Order: sequence, then structure tokens, then C-alpha cells
Amino acid sequence: MTATFNRIFICKKSRNSLKRSIPVINENEIFKDIFYLPLIKAVENGVDGFQDIKTIVFYFINSLETNEKDIYLNLEALQIPLSPKENFNEEEQGLDSERKFSAKKNLRKLSNISYKENNVEYSFKKPKLSITEKQSPNASNLSFFNEPSPRNFPSDVVFDIVESLHVEKIEKKLLVFTSNEQKQCYEFAFLKPYYRCIKCFDQKKLTLLKPTIHENGSKTFDFNTDKHVCEPIEYLPENYHSLIIDSSNFKLCKHTFKGKMRSFLIVFDSNNRNLCYKFGFVSNRKYYFNCIKCKRQNRIITARFIQHKEKTAVELGRLEHLCQPQKYIPENM
Repeated sequence: MTATFNRIFICKKSRNSLKRSIPVINENEIFKDIFYLPLIKAVENGVDGFQDIKTIVFYFINSLETNEKDIYLNLEALQIPLSPKENFNEEEQGLDSERKFSAKKNLRKLSNISYKENNVEYSFKKPKLSITEKQSPNASNLSFFNEPSPRNFPSDVVFDIVESLHVEKIEKKLLVFTSNEQKQCYEFAFLKPYYRCIKCFDQKKLTLLKPTIHENGSKTFDFNTDKHVCEPIEYLPENYHSLIIDSSNFKLCKHTFKGKMRSFLIVFDSNNRNLCYKFGFVSNRKYYFNCIKCKRQNRIITARFIQHKEKTAVELGRLEHLCQPQKYIPENM
């Protein structure tokens, strides 16, 4: 009896020891890193069959509860078209509107979608609009203001917002430099609502930088990010064109338009200060200025106030206007 008891005791002890040695496994992290993120990467790279992968991603997201759905939407921001017919302008983010889409907006517009599999019909309802996406009820009342003084946190980070040519298309990036000498930097790509470190993502690490849009047409950045797992790259100025306009090349003015006092942003031509582009303020939930003449030609070129080099500057959504600059006549501005 004693021998039998000892065998049972030893066996129990071994099992308990084995349980303690098993590491804790986070199934959500495994699913994200091994399955979900590689799917998104495959779609972004346009691998064979990526249309089918987009369909899988869409059905998966719609099968989630609201809180989980938000997590997966924000994880990658899904900057991929889930519907080939959907086309809307993401110009405020410096993206080519004919090739870049927001899946989040697609998901809001696609409703009551159904398909059949093995003679069973499945349907997916349009996800509800989250509170943060709803337009402020007072937004339309904001039409003029004084020049804002946005402040980043921390305010002394050296950075630039640029356009770069990559695989024959222009991409907008945020560069965060490692020092004032600007010899090395980290590249961030905008994936709504964050900027994501490109090289960290290649190593399956999400290093995110959060921008905040304010009602006065300004944007601020929180540069407190997680530690990078990647190494900074060499900064080669010839590979980039800055989208930041310093204070000597723009002016905020106010005048009455259609019976209301409104704010307008004047951006001077880089080659001739006697010429300029006039931007009007869009007081919806996006809060930006856009080029008035380009808008008439269905191109949205945006501008927002930012803090750069500890001074107020302007960030453009893109550089290339469709319109021609107009003569700068102060009394007509």
C-alpha cells in the first residue's frame, strides 16, 4: 500500500511540476503575429490571390464583436480596399486617391452583404459608427480663428514629413531623427489613426506614433513610442521632398465670405512670393484647409498647422497642385 501511495504521490508531483513549467501562451498574440498580420502584408504586397485574401479578412472582421472589431481595424488600420468599386479621397494623408483606400470607411459603407457557401447563406451587417468617428455637433459653426500654436509632446523632437518615391509611386512618410545632426532616422508610414514604424513592422513589432487633430486646423504629435526593435536608417535628403512650410511662406487671413467671417490660409509659391495658393477651411470632423482652386478640379490638397522646430509651421497633404498659383494681392485675400 505504501509503495502504491508513493508512486501516486510521485506521479502527482511530476504532473504539477510539468504544469508549472509550461509557459503562458497568449493565443491572441499568436493569431495576430502568425496569421492576421501576414495576411494583411500579403494583401499590401499584392501577392497572387490577394483579392480572395481581402474577402477572408472582411468576413473575419465582420464576425467579431464590436470591441474586437475596433482592435483589429486599428491594428493595421486596414489601408487596403475591401471593395474594388470603392474610391474615395485620402488626400489629407498625402496618399494617391486612385490607389489608396480606407477599409474602415469601406466597412461602414458596405452593408447587408451576403454570400452562399455549401448552400448556406451568410450575411454581414454594417458595423456601427464609433463615438470617436461621429462629427461634433458644433463643428459646422467653426469658420474662423487666429493662428494656432500647436505643441508636440515632447516639443524638441527633430522630425520631418515628406514625400518619397517608392516603387514608382509617391508615399507620404514621417521621419523621426535620432539626433539634431539628422544623419539617421526612423521612417513611419501613416495607417489610420497612427503612424507605424516601417522597419519595426517588418520584424512583426508595432511601434506606433499618435497624431491628434484639433478643431482649429492644427495637428500635434505624441512622440513617446515604444522602444524600436529595428535600427535607424541612413538619412539621404535626395530621396525625400519635405511637405512642411515654414512661417515665412504662409499667412493666415480672415475676411467675410457669404455673410460670415472665415479664415483662409495663403501659401506662397516657393519660387515667387508674388504668387500664392489660397486654402479654405473645412470645418467638418477632419478640420483642415484645402486648396480652393484644386478642389474645383476634384483634387484635394490639404494643409494643417503643426509645430516644427519648436515653431508654428504648415504641413501640406501633397506638393503637386492641379491649379496655377494666383497673384498675391493682400486686399483680395
